[in-house]
Amino acid sequence: MSRSKQNREAWLRKLKQREKRRVVADQPDGLVRTLQEIAKQIEAGPVVEFPGACHASVSRPDMVKLALGMFTRAQEPGRSKLKQLERQYRVGKLDFLPDLDHWAMEEFFWHGLPDDSWEPLEAFLQQEGDQFPSDARQQLRRWKEAELKVLEIGEVRDATVRLRPWNLCESRPDGAWFRAIDLSISGVNLYRSHAGSITLTYVAPWAPEEDLFCAMGYGGIVPKQRSDEFLLPSYLSDARLACARWPWQVDTRSEREYAATWRQRDWQSWFEQRVTFPFQAVLASNTGFSVHFVEDIVRVPSQTARQVGIYFTVRCDDAKLLVGGTAVMPLDMSTPNAATFAEYRAYRDIAGPPPQAHRMNALLVS
Repeated sequence: MSRSKQNREAWLRKLKQREKRRVVADQPDGLVRTLQEIAKQIEAGPVVEFPGACHASVSRPDMVKLALGMFTRAQEPGRSKLKQLERQYRVGKLDFLPDLDHWAMEEFFWHGLPDDSWEPLEAFLQQEGDQFPSDARQQLRRWKEAELKVLEIGEVRDATVRLRPWNLCESRPDGAWFRAIDLSISGVNLYRSHAGSITLTYVAPWAPEEDLFCAMGYGGIVPKQRSDEFLLPSYLSDARLACARWPWQVDTRSEREYAATWRQRDWQSWFEQRVTFPFQAVLASNTGFSVHFVEDIVRVPSQTARQVGIYFTVRCDDAKLLVGGTAVMPLDMSTPNAATFAEYRAYRDIAGPPPQAHRMNALLVS
C-alpha cells in the first residue's frame, strides 16, 4: 500500500470517529444505539450524488474536503497554524467545552487563524493548480463563508436535507427551511433518522442559483427537548471569543497573583459591586442546561458566605430557584457579568467547593 493511500485511509478513520461523536449525543443507551445508527447508515448506502456541483471536479465535495484536511494537517504552515488554534481553544474562555480540538479543526479549515492572512482553502487551491477550473474554484471558495449555526433537521430527499434556523433561547424556529448537501462520510444519510432533532454545524452557500447550501460535515445532533445542550457550544461561532483568555489565564505569574487575591476576597461584596440584575444566564445542572433570568444575589453574613458559598435567586416560570454561583453563565459573554462569574468559577476550580455548601438551604429556611 502506498504512503499516500495509508495517509488517506488513516484520515478517513479519523473522520468516521468524528462522525460517531456527532450522532452519539442522540444515543442515550450508549454503544448499542451507536451501533444501530452506524448500521442504518451502512444500510442506506454511500452517498454518490451531491447536487449543485458546477463541474465534475467538485462533484464529490466530501472528497475535496478530505483532500483539504490532509493537505492542512500534513504540510507547513498549515500544520503548525492548526495546532496553534487548537491550543488557543483549549486555554481560552470556552475551555470548559468538550471536543475543542475538533471544533478548532473545523473552524480552521474554513477561516484559518483569526487575524491571519494565510487561508487553508486558498493555499490548497493554489497547490492543486489546474485540477479545479475557475468556476469550480469559485464554488469551493464559498466554503469560506461557512458559519456555525443551530438548525432544525427536516426530511431527507433528493440527496439533500431540509434545515432551518433554530432559536435556542426561545425554543422555536427562527427562519425558513432551506436545502443542503452534507460533507460527512455518510452525507445526508446521517440525518435520515433525526428529523425533528437539532444540529449544531457549519453551513456555507453551495449553489445560490439553486438556493442550495452545504453542511460542512462536523457538529452535534440532539433531540429537540435537549437542544439547551447547544447553548454553550454555540458560543464557538465566535472564534475570537474562543481564542481569548481571561486576565488570570495570560501566564503563570498572573494566575498566581489572582489566586492570592481570591483567597482574601469577600466574594459576596465583590459580586454586589459588579453584577447588574436581572440578566439572562445559562444554568448548568445534572440534567443539562437551560436559560433563565437571574434576579438577585442571596445576601447572608460575610462569614456565612465564606462557609456556604455565593448563591443567586433565579426565576423559573412561576417559581424561584436557588442556584450556586459556579452554575451561572451569563448569556452575553461580552458583559462584565460574564467576567465576574468566570472569575468565581476559576477560584472554585482552585479552592474547591465551600466547606459547608450543604447548609445553604437550611439557613434560608431558618
